[in-house]
Amino acid sequence: MTLKVMTFNLANYDNHGDWPTRLKMFADIIAENQPDISSFQEVRFNPNNETTQKSYQNMGEQILYELNQRGIYMGSSILSQPVMFYPEGTYYSYPVKSPNPGSTPICDWEGLSIVSKATPIITGTRFLSIVNKSDPNKRSVKYITLTTSSGETLYIFNCHFSYDLKSFNKNMEETVEYMKPFMQYPCMLMGDMNQTDEKDAFDLLRNNRFYDVWKKLRPGEDGFTDRTAPQRIDYIWANFDGFKSIDLVGTVPNKDNIYASDHYGLIAEVSSLSLL
Repeated sequence: MTLKVMTFNLANYDNHGDWPTRLKMFADIIAENQPDISSFQEVRFNPNNETTQKSYQNMGEQILYELNQRGIYMGSSILSQPVMFYPEGTYYSYPVKSPNPGSTPICDWEGLSIVSKATPIITGTRFLSIVNKSDPNKRSVKYITLTTSSGETLYIFNCHFSYDLKSFNKNMEETVEYMKPFMQYPCMLMGDMNQTDEKDAFDLLRNNRFYDVWKKLRPGEDGFTDRTAPQRIDYIWANFDGFKSIDLVGTVPNKDNIYASDHYGLIAEVSSLSLL
């Protein structure tokens, strides 16, 4: 069995460069690395965005469509979860809890997406708590269940946690609680966790037999994933052995000095699923 998984923060539409350009850059990265599973954070749907007007697709769907136009990832599944809503004309303001068609007939949303070459068996989402108003963004964790080519069951969780430490601690606590019923099987938790690995809250994962794949496979290497600051805030954690490699992707800009995102992505290759 060989399985490649990737996590990448898409950085919304135009927060970090021209989205039509970055869209093709994400597709280039995926085409080159061929992940079987791609977990995306900061996925937006804005009905007024140029690329969405043409396709009526969210950012994750647009990436998959671009790949399909190149003749790859045909038949792949995409599962998206809206988490936050932004009334029309308030793109850079704080989100609201839900769309209100009466006063704001057009409403952007932001959330998570997972693209899978194999058809998922089950999916679900846990919406996470906001503890401190210093970060008003609604957070979540979304999972899919797959049967691997060797017939094993695998759970993959995609998350985007708070940058406020108190809310992050609660996000982690709720996520571990959500994952516990599945921990008898191989599980991965990946995404933008918005905290460095010195934080004590990661002990919740370690205490449940999860390990930081980057730290295990590449000890002593920085692995910074925040392009704008020297810190590692994106991760892949797992409760099983069998990882062959983990690498950063999206680290090189195009000729116009545009990067795919303000984050670097992570891609890891798995050859077996041996529970710890």
